[in-house]
Amino acid sequence: MYYYNPYYPYRVLKTSTNTREELNREYPMLKPKPEPKEFMDPFLKHLSAKVNRVITVSTTGDTITGTLKAVYSDHIVVLDDGKPVHIRTDQIIYVRD
Repeated sequence: MYYYNPYYPYRVLKTSTNTREELNREYPMLKPKPEPKEFMDPFLKHLSAKVNRVITVSTTGDTITGTLKAVYSDHIVVLDDGKPVHIRTDQIIYVRD
């Protein structure tokens, strides 16, 4: 049985004598990388609960009313009259249901 190593260009033969600890000692690049912790801003977390609901977003330039379709780390997508409007979160003043 082979243990595929995506970080190194060859396969390591795993025999019954090789334990996972021995392989990790011999080939430290086989250790899985820790998953990055995903941090979401509390404001964005609150907005993500309102997806597919009609909201009014007041920005520094305009007020937009439409259906909230998606929430990303740097912008939100509001469907206004069937057209998607991408609004940067830095420009949002307030959001109303």
